[in-house]
This record gives sequence, C-alpha cells and structure tokens, in this order.
Amino acid sequence: MMERGVEIIAGNTMLVHIVDICTVTSAVVLFLLMIRPLMKRLPRIGMYILWFLVLVRILCPATVNGIYGLLPEKVEQSIGSIGSYMQVEGIVEKIEMRRRNTYGGSANGYRLPKEIQIRREDTPRLSPREDKAGKPAALEKTTAVRGKVQETDKGKTMDVLKQLRQFQAGEWLLVIWGAGVFCCWLYMVFSILRTRWRYSDALWLHDNVYQHPLADNSFVMGLLPPKIYVSENLSAEDRRYVLCHEQVHIARKDYLVKPLAFTIFSLLWFNPLIWAAYYFMMKDMEISCDEAVIRKLGCQEREYYSHLLLSLASGRRMAVSQNPGFSAGTVKERILSVMRYRRPGRAVTVMLCAAVVLCGCGIVSEPVKKVESMPEKQEKGLWVEKDMGLSMDDEAADEYNKKHQKKGEETILSQRPLECVLDSRGKPVQFVKLDDEKEKEVSYSKFEGNEDGGWSKAENTWSAEYKKRFPGRNYDLERYKYGWDGFLYLYVVRYNLCKADAWYTVGQGKSLQVLERHLMRVDEKEGTMTEMPVMQEPEGEMDFAVASDGTILLVDQRNRAELYNGRTLEKTGEFDMPQRMSCVYAGDGFWTYLTYDQKSKKIQIRLLDEAGDRLQDFTTEVDYKGEARPFAALGVKDNTVILACGEGIYEAEPGEKKLRYILGHETDNIYYLWSELYGYVVVSVFKGDNGDYYAAMKEYREDTAIYPDESPYDPTLFLHYSQLGDTDGGGTN
Repeated sequence: MMERGVEIIAGNTMLVHIVDICTVTSAVVLFLLMIRPLMKRLPRIGMYILWFLVLVRILCPATVNGIYGLLPEKVEQSIGSIGSYMQVEGIVEKIEMRRRNTYGGSANGYRLPKEIQIRREDTPRLSPREDKAGKPAALEKTTAVRGKVQETDKGKTMDVLKQLRQFQAGEWLLVIWGAGVFCCWLYMVFSILRTRWRYSDALWLHDNVYQHPLADNSFVMGLLPPKIYVSENLSAEDRRYVLCHEQVHIARKDYLVKPLAFTIFSLLWFNPLIWAAYYFMMKDMEISCDEAVIRKLGCQEREYYSHLLLSLASGRRMAVSQNPGFSAGTVKERILSVMRYRRPGRAVTVMLCAAVVLCGCGIVSEPVKKVESMPEKQEKGLWVEKDMGLSMDDEAADEYNKKHQKKGEETILSQRPLECVLDSRGKPVQFVKLDDEKEKEVSYSKFEGNEDGGWSKAENTWSAEYKKRFPGRNYDLERYKYGWDGFLYLYVVRYNLCKADAWYTVGQGKSLQVLERHLMRVDEKEGTMTEMPVMQEPEGEMDFAVASDGTILLVDQRNRAELYNGRTLEKTGEFDMPQRMSCVYAGDGFWTYLTYDQKSKKIQIRLLDEAGDRLQDFTTEVDYKGEARPFAALGVKDNTVILACGEGIYEAEPGEKKLRYILGHETDNIYYLWSELYGYVVVSVFKGDNGDYYAAMKEYREDTAIYPDESPYDPTLFLHYSQLGDTDGGGTN
C-alpha cells in the first residue's frame, strides 16, 4: 500500500515538491520545539524570530552552503533521501532517455537496437509467465503469432489503464490539497470580513482607537491605517496598558505577520506540526509583546499588568485569522513570563543575538561537502553492453531443419546452446545439440566467440568419443564447466526415457527417472574422456566444481558435499553447504556459492576453505523473497569473486570487507542486466582475461522456480561487457 502511494506521488511533480517541503519543514519545526524550553530563559523575541524560519523553509525548502548545519546529519540525509526516492520516476526517465541516445557507444551508432525497440513497444515490462500446463512444442509454434498479438494488446491495455489510474490518483490528491488550501484561505477571509462587519459601527475615541460593546478584548484590524478596537468596560488606567500593548504590535507589524503566517502555513494544512508551529509562534508573539510593554513602562508595573491579563482571561478567544491583540489566550504562561521578566543586560542581549544567528544559520544552511575524487572505474571509461547473439538463432535453426528434412534426414538442431561458458583461455564457448531422431543418437557442435562479437564453428574433438560412451538419446548432457586444471568437465545423466520426448510419454503414465550419472573429464587436445567420481545416491540434481589442484567438489540438492582427489579419484572429505541456492565455484583455495540471510532477507556470497569451513560472507543488496533460484549469478576468476544482478556487476577478494561496484545501469550503458525493466535475469557471469565480462541471461518467469520445464543454464542472451575505448583487448572501440 505504501509503495502504491509513493508510486502515485512520484508520478506528479507538484506532489513531489509538496512532500519535499513538508519533510524539510517538519524537521525544522521539531528542532524548534526541542530548543523552545531552553530559549524561555532568554527574551522571548528571540524565539519569535526563529519561528520565521519555518515560513522561510516553506517558501524556500532548499538549503544554502555554510560552515555548519544545525540539523543532525542523519536528518539532513533522510530529508535528501526522501526527496530522491520520491523522484525515482524522473530519474528512471532520465536514464531511459540516455539509453535511447547512447546504447552500446560508438560501436552501435549510439542508438537503441531493434530488438529492444520491438520488445519495449510490443511486450509488457516483464515477460508474461508462459503456459506450463502442457503444450507440445509444435502446437506452441502454431499459436505463437496469435498469442503474441493477444499478449501485446493485453499488455498495452494494462499499461494504459495503469498509467491512467496513477494519473487520476495523483491529480485527485493534488485537487484535495488545493481544496484544503482554498478552504483555509476562505476561512481567513471570511473571519476578517465577518469581524469588520461586526465592528463596523464602532465608536471612534481618538487617533486610531475605536470602542465597541461587543469587544471582549482589544485587537488590531485593518491595513491602512491599522485600527485598535477596545472594550468599553475598560477603565482609563487599564486602557493605557492595553493601548501600549497594541501600539507595540503595530510598531512591529504583527497585525500583518499573523494573516501572512496563516496563509503560508495553510499550504501544508494536512501536517499537524505546521499548526503546532503556528500556535507557538502566536504565543511567542504575545509574550514578546508583553515583555516589550514591561520594558517600556518599567518593571514596577509587572504586578498590575499581570492582574490585567488575569482579569481579561474570561474574554472570548479570538478567531485564529484575526489580527493580534490583547487577547487572553495562554494567559498562564504570559503571566509567568511577565513576573519573571528582568530587563536584559548587555551579556544577555549578546547571548540572545548569538543564539538567534547561530540557530538561524544552522537551520537554513548545511556544511559544504568535500568533493571526493571520481572512482577509478570512471577514469577508465564507460562500460557498454553488446549482445553476442547465440550460435544459431531461431530463424537460422528453422532453415537448418527444413533443409535436412527435405533430404529425408531426421536430424534436428537445437535452437539454443546448452550453456555459454569461458574456456581455460578465457574465450567464450558453447556446445549446440544435434539430435538425430532416426538413428536415436546425439552429437554436439562446438562454437567459439570471435573478435567481432559473433560465433564461429570450431572443431569438437570429443564428439565421436561421446557417441561411443553415450549412444542413446536418453543420455542428456546436463552441465559442462572448465575446471581450474584446464580440462573440460561434462555432467551426463541417463534417464529411462528420452528427455526430449518425455513431454509426450509422461502423459501416458510413464515417469522420467534417473538411471545413471557420469562426470567426464575431457582432454580437448586429444579428444579423450576419463570417468570421474560421482555421488552414489545424490538427492535431486548434482553440481560440481574443480579446483586448481584437481580436487573435485560434488554437491546435491540437500547441500551435502563430497571431495575427491582428481588424480587418485579417492574420496577425501565431506561437509554440508547450508542454505545453498546457486551453483558452486572453485577459487584460489576456497569454494563459494550464494546463500541468504534470514534476518535481512538479502542474498549473501559465502566462502568456504578447502576443507569446507566457513571463511567469510559478503552481503549483497539483492532481495530474497523465497525464490528457488536468486535473481543473481556468481562467478570466480582466479582469486576474485564476481556477482551479477539487476543492480550491476560487483567484485571482491577474500579478506575484503565488502563488494566493489564495477558497472551497472546507473553509471553505464547497460540494458539487459536491468531485470526490472527488460524482463531478463542473469544466470551466469564470467570475467575474461582482458578484464571484460560475459553474462548469460534468461527470460523472466513469474514462478518461484523461474525455469520449471527446461535447464536454467540454456541462455536466451549472451552479453559482452567492455569499456568504451578499451584497446587492451576484447573491448569495443
């Protein structure tokens, strides 16, 4: 509910400005209420002057640079953060405009790519949840066009309705605010006109003094010239004191201050602190006027003046918008103040002036902040994002399949690679599945990333060996990684059914069951394979990582981990990896994975030593809301841990206190990584030997598993991040 309110307010510039003024003014009022008891020991004129700072802050909420600030630093920061948070929509708009003009730097002609334009125009902000109730792939393709049109129209309609609701809600709030201000001003005008009409037949006494039987207390009314109205029940002596009081008000222009203050305070009529400020300002106005009268008549008149205040206490309270007068409101505090009054000496006067000046300057100003040098990442240049594409997109795959079907072949090429990784040379690599339904065999084609950001087919030395060891289509290559030892590792699972055909056969009462698990170490130079140890009875999926000395870490879904010597293949240890929610990775002397903190509900990076003992946790700003897989990905390069999430890419090394920001959509030309805007989440991240980064992305799914019916590692996008002007290698110039 609160987020909805903030979203409505943030959509209206005027409402944002009102909230900003209200926040700043509330902090000033609270500060003045805190120091008011201390200021009672000094002449009350000082506190009366300080209340004018509230009027100044309403009319001009911005601070000026000064030597110091009197408001606590946390208060100043909170005020600033509220203003920034309320203006988040404006910030997003500015970022979006910058992206439209500068996407990809000079390499892309400083323009938004067509695929982003089409997606932003034809799809909702987040990709809709795909139907997983059960449709064959062929049937999905036949209804794809119609479904896309329907989803597009629905998405556009929902966006328009949402914006219309937000617009109307924001406008209604603005109308309510304006109506409140108008009612306050109308009340003030009505009260003044009513008082003028009521005392229009007052009897003139002398000068600007008038007498009327309905006047319970004296007051000043009018502008040119101001008139003093007194009660006809006053004695000549009492009238002398009353007129002295009113003349002080006229000399100080208080009869103008009161309606002006009411007018300005009415701009924030919904804030109770504003009316508290008005109440205490009027009280301090009257008390300071009493002190001026005693100072003028002499301290020996204090007793008589106090009795006069008490005798008038039974009079009716004046309307809040009337001009100031010898009213009986707050009589107790006024009498106490009069009885305690002493003519201030030079020291007290100096102290009062110093207090007013110091408090006033401290409230309306803040210290000049030292300008820090720009971080090193800005000096290196702007990071840009480039979509490397996949080895073969949907259209090319369809053409390939049609060509082979015309020849009578049943070989079907997968439309996407299994996974995009970096090999031991830091070069992008992916393997594309070739599924021969007629021969019931599977082989793989290897593609390598080239310098222009595309892919080229490379020799795959182990494809023939793979066919011999795993001849059937029910063997499925689940994952592959390059270990620190330079070898390629393949994790192969044999099912009782072909996984590609399971969609049809499961509905006939058959279930997909795991029969065998194999972890193979591949020597790509020789094309040979070596069988490595696997967990005997793992719970669910199995993951693995390989350290530089060849030590193999195996872990299952119960987070039970086992260690094996890569040379002797003997088991060397076991331990638990509690709350693991990502793949495991090997670093220089440590293992790492993603977990979460139960208190803060934030994702954490956990580091374990080689024996499985906990070394360190890095806290991130990624929220965890119960997803099976976090909206973040982890990677390791040598001794560096890498985190990629919607906010950007971060790095840290063991022993550092926190993650270091590298790049992101707030500072660089980054698009797809921003999951909230473009509907993709990162599933893996790598760092190249040249300091550039690679990230595999998947389309967002609105369920906790994110990827219910396909591998979470099959990428939809594979992105390359480099610095503009980086000529050391790999970058986009």
